[in-house]
Amino acid sequence: MYNGVSEVSTFLIGQIGKNDKNRDKISGAKILQYACDYIEEASEIIAGRVILVELKDNPKLINFYRNNNFKLLKNSTENEEKLLQMIRII
Repeated sequence: MYNGVSEVSTFLIGQIGKNDKNRDKISGAKILQYACDYIEEASEIIAGRVILVELKDNPKLINFYRNNNFKLLKNSTENEEKLLQMIRII
């Protein structure tokens, strides 16, 4: 008998951005790493093993997240904003 999972607890990072005035003070990768570190700490307390980001179909953004250990989620469900989803397993 199959007892599959139909839902997965997921942490959503809505958007990551920084003020251009601070461009030389911190990188986008460092901001993302801080967010992921906090999420990993939280995952030890509450359920959740997946970090999800939604992003525009932009090669620069896709490469940024790929370089930070996210994988493109193949999703046939289309959302209003036509955003892509990428995940990172904790």
